[in-house]
Amino acid sequence: LANKSVVSFVYLESKWTRSPKSSNITTSMQDNHLNASRACSKAMPSATSAPKDTDSDRIIWSPVNCRPQQTVAIIVPFRNRYSNLSVFLNHMHPFMRHQQLAYTIFVIDQRQPKLFNRGALLNVGFLEASKRYPYSCFIFHDVDLLPEDDRNLYTCEEQPLHLSVAIDKFAYKYVLA
Repeated sequence: LANKSVVSFVYLESKWTRSPKSSNITTSMQDNHLNASRACSKAMPSATSAPKDTDSDRIIWSPVNCRPQQTVAIIVPFRNRYSNLSVFLNHMHPFMRHQQLAYTIFVIDQRQPKLFNRGALLNVGFLEASKRYPYSCFIFHDVDLLPEDDRNLYTCEEQPLHLSVAIDKFAYKYVLA
């Protein structure tokens, strides 16, 4: 199963990786929103931008050529799975940039040697993200799951939505939890 994840990542990495010639533009997210007059569509080609907010320790990526429809916080509970985290981050950044959403990935680490408490970490992640910026969308993500299709939009609807109802572990069959 681990090999399947690596193979999937290599395929996805080749699909989303940019050429080294692409340039990144550093700007503030607020400037980005003020300067972009049109809204991003839900499936536009990728932009190049890496805004950094110098007033605090948060980094929010936002496209420079349009105004994102939502600002997304991706909350990832984490403990001692560094190889998974590296693969996850290297995959998610190009994936999210391709969807042209303003986003931040919050990795919430459990340092205590007790049993892993995913629910508590998700709650802490939500509270911490809410303190830092008024995100319009929260996505709770596992570090060992990677989206494989860019048609799976990481946006929020009016009702909660499960984004990974079919995964390769179950041969992509719909699984009710």
